[in-house]
Amino acid sequence: MRSILTILLLAAVANFGLITRAEDAKLPTAREVIDRSIKEMGGIDAFLKHSSQTLKGKYSMGAQGIGGTIQIQAAKPNRFSLTIELGGVGQIATVYDGTNGWSINPMTGASLMEGKMLEQLAAQAEFDAMLHDESHFTLMQTVGRTNFEGGRMLRCEIGSQKW
Repeated sequence: MRSILTILLLAAVANFGLITRAEDAKLPTAREVIDRSIKEMGGIDAFLKHSSQTLKGKYSMGAQGIGGTIQIQAAKPNRFSLTIELGGVGQIATVYDGTNGWSINPMTGASLMEGKMLEQLAAQAEFDAMLHDESHFTLMQTVGRTNFEGGRMLRCEIGSQKW
């Protein structure tokens, strides 16, 4: 009886793996997700007409059991602000003004960014970066589907820019 249950369990795990791989095989590429997003915003021409954008959302650190809000503001040609409001911690901000980058964190204090950190922040601040080809990024992939506020969402990972 034990060996029959083991075989059934292994068969169920194997079938689940096949279903998961089949579902993942049907996922659009990260580039397709980005292109659809641009299309839904009115196309490349409409996207290029904008000189600034603000994104707001929720932020959570599941393992630590804390969360809060996140706001990203960007403006042409390359200005960027990321603000995370974490309950119990306070406000964490990272800013790039086109030349200088800095961070303000209640746990570590204020700091100017230099070297590689400043380069990465400058690349992140490029307003039209999502229009670039995949070859400009270290990683661009759709990794699966996830549940988000009662719906199913695609989950994409996009790595830092190469330049």
